[in-house]
Amino acid sequence: MNTLVDIRKLKKHFPILGGVFRRSVGAVRAVDGVSLTINRGQWLGLVGESGCGKTTLAKTLIRLWKPTSGHMYFDIPDAVRSEIEMLESQDKNSSKLHSLLKENDLATFSGARVRSFHRHAQLVHQDPFTSLNPRMKIKTIVGEPLRIHKVLPSDAVKTAVEELLSTVGVSSGQLERYPHQFSGGQRQRIAIARALATKPEFIAFDEPTSALDVSVQAQILNLLKDLKKEFGLTYLYITHELLIAESVCDYIAVMYLGKVVEMGRPEEIFHAARHPYSRSLIAATPVPDPKRRVGRIVLPGEVPSPANPPPGCAFHPRCSEASEKCHESGPELKLIGGDHYVACFRPL
Repeated sequence: MNTLVDIRKLKKHFPILGGVFRRSVGAVRAVDGVSLTINRGQWLGLVGESGCGKTTLAKTLIRLWKPTSGHMYFDIPDAVRSEIEMLESQDKNSSKLHSLLKENDLATFSGARVRSFHRHAQLVHQDPFTSLNPRMKIKTIVGEPLRIHKVLPSDAVKTAVEELLSTVGVSSGQLERYPHQFSGGQRQRIAIARALATKPEFIAFDEPTSALDVSVQAQILNLLKDLKKEFGLTYLYITHELLIAESVCDYIAVMYLGKVVEMGRPEEIFHAARHPYSRSLIAATPVPDPKRRVGRIVLPGEVPSPANPPPGCAFHPRCSEASEKCHESGPELKLIGGDHYVACFRPL
């Protein structure tokens, strides 16, 4: 399949300031060396407990935040990506490498290039009430991306907004209303319409259904399925609901303390998980089918602080299968079969 998003050793650290002069005394390692690819047309689910870096990864990928280090490539030919990797392995100081990175690496973009990229990639936030400007009418909120990116002439914006709202199931007769006059599900539909305004190829969703009732969640998920099929979209879908991830995503990545510890197809993750953390997440998920229920796995201790992660494997302080090697070095993601990747030293 054609790769649309390619993330290589991405890091996003937030400085901790202290002292009278507010100097950096440490860093919160929210994303700490993530590598993954998203193929065109794929629905990638990103799961993990709160604070593991899921939202930070999405916002950094969309370039709301500048990464600390690493590379991010969006829709570039495989030949160019291969040439960059070859030059990095040979000579990291070559002028050709720097030229290719500056031209293709999202991590190096700034100003107008970032704004141009935002036409092709959008983010739908978790809470639609706080992500929609309460002082703006719906017609202005949905039409704003069209004006900022100059997608359409000003006299065609209203018609486009009406079409976008109709696409997500909101009546065009409500253009003059404000966000507080809509229900939670309607506000999320409006946020999705705004994300679609520039006709992006890629949309990241940050738990878009977590604040909604179960019945409304199903409506929004069905809407996302229809939009993906109609417009050929690619999704990064962040969620705590593992059952939702299993039902709608065609590939899943599991994060723990800023790192991806396992990736695979839903059947590989939910029926043959290999990483101890992935198994504990699945065991903690309520399943209505008694035949699929597994014994509860209780993890000892607390999640380490991303400001002071443990040496070696980040999960080893809570892992019952940790060895001395786990205390000394962190495992890399490795392919164990099919599309299944695991970052673990234990025999698989």
